[in-house]
Amino acid sequence: DPAKFAKLVPEIVRLDHEAFYAGTLAEVNDRYTAAWALVYFLEKGAPTFKEFAAWRGVLPAYLKAMAEGKDWKEATDQAWESAAGRDFAADVLKFWGKRGAARADEPPPARNLVLEEIA
Repeated sequence: DPAKFAKLVPEIVRLDHEAFYAGTLAEVNDRYTAAWALVYFLEKGAPTFKEFAAWRGVLPAYLKAMAEGKDWKEATDQAWESAAGRDFAADVLKFWGKRGAARADEPPPARNLVLEEIA
C-alpha cells in the first residue's frame, strides 16, 4: 500500500539503526520498504517531474552535511530543509500515480551477461 509507506517515511528518517531494525519482522520489512521507496522517489521522481523539484536537493544536502562532519540527525534535518513546506506523503503518492509516465524515462534493465554466456 503506497499510502502506508509514504506515511512511514517522515518517521523512519528520524530513527537510528537500532530503532529502525527493532520490532516485528513485519514492522522492519515495512520500514525497509518505505526507506527504499524514499530513495527511489528522490532518485527518480524528483528529477523526472518539475513539480517535485523541491526534493532534488535532499540527497546532495545530506551527503554534504555528512562530509562536513555533522551527525546523521543534523544531516537529515539539513537535507529535509530543501523541501520545507512540502508534504512527502502527498508528493510520493502523486509520483506513484504518474509512475507509468516515469517508466518511459528509465534506462532498460541491466542484462545479466554472465548468465547469457553460460546459456
